Amino acid sequence: MSTQNSGSQTVTVLGRIIRILDKETVVINLGTEDGIEPSTRFDILAEPEPIIDPQTKGELGQVRVVKGKLKPRSVFDRFTIAISRWTESHYTYSDLTIMRNVVPMATMESETVGSELNVKSGDIRPWKAQSVIPVVVGVKVSARISLPTEPSSPLTNTDETDAEK
Repeated sequence: MSTQNSGSQTVTVLGRIIRILDKETVVINLGTEDGIEPSTRFDILAEPEPIIDPQTKGELGQVRVVKGKLKPRSVFDRFTIAISRWTESHYTYSDLTIMRNVVPMATMESETVGSELNVKSGDIRPWKAQSVIPVVVGVKVSARISLPTEPSSPLTNTDETDAEK
């Protein structure tokens, strides 16, 4: 299915939940290679249900009900870790009058979107590292850092003398 909007094309891609980590976190077999981005939203689809005319007993078509919604937490090349509950924030803008002066004011409001998934408890398979393997001295860690942009910084210095070392 695809639709045309203002010069851009929207395409629906279908994937599957391939692992359930807990009642709010799943792994989906779609990733950046399939066009998934952090802003993508997923619909969890039920099996199609036929619509039957009660008088003729004929099938009029099918309906696919959305059982839940998911938002990416982490997107990888070929899969996505997605969550079923998240917080969305938005601002409300208004004017406040203080002693005859109009002062623009913004109020931030947050709401929780989504809910826990109705999953079979036997299908929940958390990451082994979270559930079985203890954290011990020597376990690898990672961090995302910002490198300084100044040329004199030891992290970004690319002088010939440094390159030859």
